[in-house]
Amino acid sequence: MSARAPVFPGTHLFRLDDEGVLFCEATQELHLLNATATLIFRLIEEGYDEAGAGAEVARLGGIAPARAARFVAAAMAQLRDVRSGSPRQPAAADTVDVPWRASRPAETRRYRFLGSTFEVRYPTAAHKACVHPVLAHLACADRGAADVVVDCVTTPDREVIYRDRKSFGASATAAGVAPIVKSLVWTTAVNRCSFFLDIHAGVVGGAAGCVLLPGSPGSGKSTLTALLAREGYEFLSDEIALLTQDTLSVIPAPLAICVKESGIGPLAGAYPQLPQLPLHLRGDGKRVAYLPPPPQSLSTDAAPRPVAALVFPEYSPRRPARLAAVPKAAALKRLLDECVVVRALDAVKVAALVRWIVRTPCYHLRFGSATQAVGKIRAVVPPKHPGPSVALTLTKDACPKS
Repeated sequence: MSARAPVFPGTHLFRLDDEGVLFCEATQELHLLNATATLIFRLIEEGYDEAGAGAEVARLGGIAPARAARFVAAAMAQLRDVRSGSPRQPAAADTVDVPWRASRPAETRRYRFLGSTFEVRYPTAAHKACVHPVLAHLACADRGAADVVVDCVTTPDREVIYRDRKSFGASATAAGVAPIVKSLVWTTAVNRCSFFLDIHAGVVGGAAGCVLLPGSPGSGKSTLTALLAREGYEFLSDEIALLTQDTLSVIPAPLAICVKESGIGPLAGAYPQLPQLPLHLRGDGKRVAYLPPPPQSLSTDAAPRPVAALVFPEYSPRRPARLAAVPKAAALKRLLDECVVVRALDAVKVAALVRWIVRTPCYHLRFGSATQAVGKIRAVVPPKHPGPSVALTLTKDACPKS
């Protein structure tokens, strides 16, 4: 596992793409941080006091010192809440503690993810048009009491997202609403879910089990996951692999595929609708599209899938695809380097983890052509269903590292 020293004892900060994840051992919960909050916590870890961290945030972000100081103060307040056992979601500092504002929804939809039912209440048809396509493949007809109620509320100066009448995040524009709602669904459901390890990985299901594609930003895992979903594999996740404690099987978590603006062109050959999808503004300032998984890649069966192979991808421009076995000790280290959360680790669980990786085939896949890479993966774990072969060559921008 790669993490910096705790900000405070009992908390651990991990990088996840351009954002971060804060894990609190005491509550066994994780909290998704935007880029600003992640920067603040890293500065505190490096020895800056709050005033010094504010000065650095102002310098690096090109913002007014007073505004940066508010960001730092709010982030540290969030951290204290997390450690006290009454956490609020760390969001952008100027979106914290927005009082509840009742709003009559124009339409209500329900979605099911990781065993939790979310009721999302849209104030206007425009809000629904922005968010619903991102969650539509998770829609359900459950009419019982929802586990979580999400309200999108328009105020005079921003869009505020509430979780059970407590502010979760806000955006200055409607373009930022969908990423906040997606983050809310992800973090809330994961915290309600029972699992052992949370690995930063793409996951697809094949005929003999699933393939884990653990990798850091720029490795090509998300692109390969999206392409494999068109090749007859089940789409299980493009960013997280939740492993169960008993069998280390993967719990399906099929959120929409996040495609950065720079990756739209290279994937358009496989997904012609991708260039027409709206761009959403994340809290880190990046514009992304949310690609619904192919309908044929989704399954109504939510049972955990056994892992058939670990494949560590490495995008290397203009290099032919090469698949090589990875020694087990090295594979375990690389897997834990991509571990976001581990819950209640002890000697018995470590022994089970070692036995699991000993019997699981582990490979390193270096590739410049995604088409060739897919062929290598198909040879290791065949797809669950026959699928079309889609020719795709990655450009340098297909796997952005930042």
